[in-house]
Amino acid sequence: MVENNGLKTNVTIQAPTLIANKPYIFWVNSQNAIGMSLLSTSVSIYSASLPGAPGNPTRGVSTNGNFIVVDWTANPEGDSGGT
Repeated sequence: MVENNGLKTNVTIQAPTLIANKPYIFWVNSQNAIGMSLLSTSVSIYSASLPGAPGNPTRGVSTNGNFIVVDWTANPEGDSGGT
């Protein structure tokens, strides 16, 4: 529950210990001196998951014998894991 004695138009909460790639349902209500409101419409949100693997490396270039530079393409599906 988020308690606030002042006017708030945007409130953010953190929901710790979510399981990756599982749906969670959230809804809110408000309260003042008169009483409690009805619940809002619910929203279903999936927690983030591991991103997909990047594309295959396209080249490796030795630059000075101490390290190597490797290029690769981004994830082919653009999968960021939901972040």
